[in-house]
Formats: sequence, C-alpha cells, structure tokens
Amino acid sequence: MMMANVWAVIRREYLQRVRSKWFIFSTIAGPLFMVAALIVPALMQSKDEKSERNIAVVDRTGVLYDRMAGPLKEA
Repeated sequence: MMMANVWAVIRREYLQRVRSKWFIFSTIAGPLFMVAALIVPALMQSKDEKSERNIAVVDRTGVLYDRMAGPLKEA
C-alpha cells in the first residue's frame, strides 16, 4: 500500500513537470542550443582561415622580438 502511494506521487509530480511551459521550451531549445554551440564555432573557424592576419609585436627591450621574428616570418 505504501509503495502505491509513492508511485502515485511520483507520477503526479512527473506529469506536472512535463506539462509546464518551461519543460516544453527546454526540451526544444536545449538540443537547438547544443547544435548551435557546435556549428557556430566551426563556421567562425572556417571563415578565419580565408583571411590574412597581421601581428604586431611591441617589445621595447628587444628580447621578445628576436625570439619571435623568425617563426612569425615563416608562418
């Protein structure tokens, strides 16, 4: 008898949650957000590969520039 009451409460709570607007919204918006989180960075990455980049090195000591000048010219 006690277990039947527990299942009745669980069923009622579950149905209350499923019928709410936020549950329906999150059920639809959650997967859409996940897909967007995967696709948007990939699109941005592919867009960046086509453009040329300029890098400026401001080094008043001259130490950092000497180390970076070679690798930056090769890239």
